[in-house]
Amino acid sequence: MDTMTTDTDALLANDPSFNDICDARRDDAIAHMEAASGLDVTAAYRTHARLVVAVCKSIVGRRDAEDVAQVVWLLAHRSRASYSPAAGTVATWLGRIARNAALDAWRRARSRPEELIASGDDHGAESPDPVDAIDRRRDVAAMRAALAALPAAQREAVTLMHLDEHHHADAARIAGCEPGAVRVRSHRGLAALREALA
Repeated sequence: MDTMTTDTDALLANDPSFNDICDARRDDAIAHMEAASGLDVTAAYRTHARLVVAVCKSIVGRRDAEDVAQVVWLLAHRSRASYSPAAGTVATWLGRIARNAALDAWRRARSRPEELIASGDDHGAESPDPVDAIDRRRDVAAMRAALAALPAAQREAVTLMHLDEHHHADAARIAGCEPGAVRVRSHRGLAALREALA
């Protein structure tokens, strides 16, 4: 009987229509599992990866944005069954997860001040004058410290509108608030930065 099973398996394996049927059933099973488990995170990643990184960057900065974005995708995967289209779009759902994860990371970093004043992103070649290089690093450190001292909502608005150069409507969508609110937060944040750096 083992010989008969082996022969049948070999015959079926060589039959192209049998392979197509198996592939279709596998695809159906995967679709059924994804439907039962909520959101298709892979498709969401393809569509919204830049949005997630932008939200993270607006809160934790360029240096840590990718790391926090990875945490966001892990959280999205774990909570994909909780997504409901009735509660909003996938972009809104991911934006909230990204915002919360980035704020958590920022709070953890804020409790360790040495991480807030890390070396700045170097733009361009190093200056041949070591004094200029030291001054530039001090300026970057002072700006990062002043930005980190802002309330989270103001820091997010300033980063989105002035550092990442998002239009106020896009910044509001990312921050999850009204365009007028993001403009007010940005205005207040810039005023506080001017005062802190004066």
